[in-house]
Amino acid sequence: MAQKKDMVLTVIGSLERGGCETHLLQVLPELVQKGHDVRVFILAFSGSLAPEFEARGVKLIRPWFELNIEKPPVAPIRLLRHLTTAVQLALYCVTKQPTIMHFFLPASYWLGGPIGLLTCRAKRIMSRRSLNHYMNSRRFSRPLEMFLHRRMHALLGNSAAVVRQLVKDEDAPSRQVGLIYNGVDASRVPDNTGMDLRRELGISDDTLVLTTVANLIPYKGHMDLLEALGQAQIRRSWCLLLAGRDDGHGAALEKRAADLGILDRVKFLGSFSPVSRLLAASDIFVLPSHEEGFSNALLEAMVASVGIIATDVGGNTEAVEDGVNGLIVPSRNPVSLSAAIEKLANDADLRQMLGSAAGDKARSSYSIETCVEQYELLYRILMDKQPLSHHPAFNIIEKA
Repeated sequence: MAQKKDMVLTVIGSLERGGCETHLLQVLPELVQKGHDVRVFILAFSGSLAPEFEARGVKLIRPWFELNIEKPPVAPIRLLRHLTTAVQLALYCVTKQPTIMHFFLPASYWLGGPIGLLTCRAKRIMSRRSLNHYMNSRRFSRPLEMFLHRRMHALLGNSAAVVRQLVKDEDAPSRQVGLIYNGVDASRVPDNTGMDLRRELGISDDTLVLTTVANLIPYKGHMDLLEALGQAQIRRSWCLLLAGRDDGHGAALEKRAADLGILDRVKFLGSFSPVSRLLAASDIFVLPSHEEGFSNALLEAMVASVGIIATDVGGNTEAVEDGVNGLIVPSRNPVSLSAAIEKLANDADLRQMLGSAAGDKARSSYSIETCVEQYELLYRILMDKQPLSHHPAFNIIEKA
């Protein structure tokens, strides 16, 4: 009889398109290809990426009662659905006994962490994908997470900024905190359909195209970008492409663009895939976020070798060095952002130099192969009950 494989159970709210979900779509199928039994337990609703996960061999466990995001339930029904999902996850853990439970994003940690503690002997991992600003509006989250941190076998950040925050602000045990950067497929053939996309969008070949890839959420800084473009002196025709799901902020952005007199130059594309095609049509990528963990979109822009402007938050400055492979500006500062846009927009040679350096760094430092190998090594170390010090991600200088 064949020996049962060790199961890795990833727990997440949904597989709707976002940075974390896109990261998992890169990593989990690769682990499946390497022979691992990787499954995803979905807590809320399947999301648009679910079919891609299944097509690539990842088994999904959907909630008994999926959340209808178009018609959010009233509070009593919402509570009942949470309780039902908790029971479903508990039963799954009791009956299947996963070897590893890996929690991604806060809500899955809050619900899944205690259930994992109570129902199975799995090795437990929490992955933090952003800075902890969300705790400011959810007072219960800090004490709950600090309680859970000491009961995890490993805590992962995706940038040094996130790791430092876990150790210094949340008193996470430093020996259990590790860093695994996001990865990007740097070996793929460059997308050569950029000019076709320009034609589809009605953009001329000589127009300067600026692009942002981020869901329309206030902290992503789209409003700052519009303000910056409203005052920038760009010496040629330009267009801004905004790619990302509208999470309720789109109408305000459209109104502000109209007030600034630039609405005719801004195209709201909604969720867009593949991002590589969008970047192939672009000259400048702008990441104006107020907070980040470590941006997948930034890595995509780096490997596409476009000129990059990013704010000095989270892991952005770990990937982009100001004046070397991009430009770094203060967050929430449209004046500085406008000056950086002018600098890149009006200097094609500088864009080419910085973009080329960004591509080189993406290929040398952030390959998806390395990222997958680090996850695989972590799982193997935990399964074999080896010390985390055997993993390079847990030997980080200046964690504390």
